[in-house]
Amino acid sequence: MAHVFFIPTKYRVYHRFIDPQESLPNASWDYLRGVCQANSLRCTDLTPQLVKASVELLEKGELTFWPDDTHWNGNGVAAAARVVADVLRNER
Repeated sequence: MAHVFFIPTKYRVYHRFIDPQESLPNASWDYLRGVCQANSLRCTDLTPQLVKASVELLEKGELTFWPDDTHWNGNGVAAAARVVADVLRNER
């Protein structure tokens, strides 16, 4: 069965460090989740796992995204891959 993964932006992942008092709306994720439900597709938001990995990595002075780019570095790829692998294993 198909599975859709929501990939958050760099801003969404690091937002808590920029403005910890403000929460971000989840309109994009909410919309995607609705589309998935309407079409009987499984859907996973990678945001919580990438935020968690980013917090842990920052404590070691590392990042999940390239500092001068909006793309994941190896740490970000690894964090997302762990989630995808877990989901795929559990869907068997």
